[in-house]
Amino acid sequence: MSARVVTTGALAVLQISYNNLQPLEPLLIPETSDTIHAFDLHSDTNVIPEEVDTEKPQTYLELVQLDDVKCVTNTEPFECPVCFVDIGVGEGIVLRDCLHSFCRFCLLNAIQYNTEVEVKCPFRNNDYSCDSRLQDREVKEVVPLDVYERYLQKSISTAESKIEKSFHCKTVDCCGWCEFDDKVNVFRCPVCGHENCINCQAIHETMNCKQYQDQLDFNAAQNEDAMKTKELIDNMLLRDEALRCPQCQVVLLKKWGCDWVPVGAKGSGGHIRWMSM
Repeated sequence: MSARVVTTGALAVLQISYNNLQPLEPLLIPETSDTIHAFDLHSDTNVIPEEVDTEKPQTYLELVQLDDVKCVTNTEPFECPVCFVDIGVGEGIVLRDCLHSFCRFCLLNAIQYNTEVEVKCPFRNNDYSCDSRLQDREVKEVVPLDVYERYLQKSISTAESKIEKSFHCKTVDCCGWCEFDDKVNVFRCPVCGHENCINCQAIHETMNCKQYQDQLDFNAAQNEDAMKTKELIDNMLLRDEALRCPQCQVVLLKKWGCDWVPVGAKGSGGHIRWMSM
């Protein structure tokens, strides 16, 4: 017994014969291609070719292209949930993380007047408040450059305030700062280029710590800024937030770490225990 499929146009004819008997009445099988398939009914290895799914590669390509776009625009008209204005195709923005759609003006205001580090999705109603965040590339694409720079600076300032071992450059109006290590006492600011003394909380590039503090005491009677700095140091000494080295008399500020502090200027040596002072 054998079978044979003959394709003609859009129909396939299945002819079955058994030994020398006449073939049975042909069966009409819908076919989508002009191909001929032979089958052996006694075999378990017959495989019907499947059509290649071209839709999946196309969908993947579209997703890759969409990911390269800075902002996703709307493909259908919608009403902005903030200002309730009808927005035409391509005139609004669809947020990537939550798929909420807004007009550009409302998103710009949400970013510009945001008080947090991250910008939350502005979607709100009586039942639901979206907790999704705008991606950085979405923020950068929506707002002007000056607004985006203020947004970045706000994020950096917030990060600095949350880091316990942070030090801000003492140059006036400089935005440079660092996260210092316990064993590091000098910070060269990458923004202004000045060398900061973390121990003295000041810039004294031409003097060592003792010379600077002696000069500070000398100028305190004549210079208002020096007087304020000396008062600040004296108050820290009274509150046990600072102490003087028993050998060189340099004022020490504990940054972090062990209570045992190495002291001494230029090799005078010694250790003191912070909690005992």
